[in-house]
Amino acid sequence: MTKHTHRIAVLAVAATLALSACTGGDKAAFDDGASQGQSTSAQQGQSSNDENADASTQSAAAAEINPKDLGKPLATAVVPAVVEGDPDPTMEVALYSLKRDGKTLTGTFSFKVISDTASDTAGSISNYLGGTQWKPYLVDTANLARHHPLGLGSGRAMTDSYGGRFLPGQTFYAYAAFAAPADDVTSVTVNLVDGAPAASKVAIQ
Repeated sequence: MTKHTHRIAVLAVAATLALSACTGGDKAAFDDGASQGQSTSAQQGQSSNDENADASTQSAAAAEINPKDLGKPLATAVVPAVVEGDPDPTMEVALYSLKRDGKTLTGTFSFKVISDTASDTAGSISNYLGGTQWKPYLVDTANLARHHPLGLGSGRAMTDSYGGRFLPGQTFYAYAAFAAPADDVTSVTVNLVDGAPAASKVAIQ
């Protein structure tokens, strides 16, 4: 069991119980400081470029998905984004699946920032949302119940919107796990991202 799956399983059990209860050495003193600084900067720049280039692959692995298997999105949303030097960037958010697994529903999402500015500064989901947290949720309209991601704070069963970074034009993958509605509920309304209309009648797989 992976760390990602284990967290969802643990939080799912907790949610079920809650529902039941309710019902090296220093360098020589004569080192060339300028050369050392240039070397360090070059290494950090190369490291940053490597990380940015691999943002899609790394985020997909963290969300435990294979982008080739996703198919077309079930729902999409577009919201304003924040990119330095660009007055009108946007971010596209897509929901590819909403899969039931026992007491949980796990959604697979992607984020892509559209900007006319050739920015080489990567940002997190939160950065692009102006510093706010990504807070998706589901609404079971049949039972008038709202479902937020399982867990609390940094322990939530979802991708950390303050964590991984990606450049405009790159696709960043994410997941969020929710308590599943009753078995006879086959679709829900999904708020992909604050600031965009919710998607209604999204089928549960």
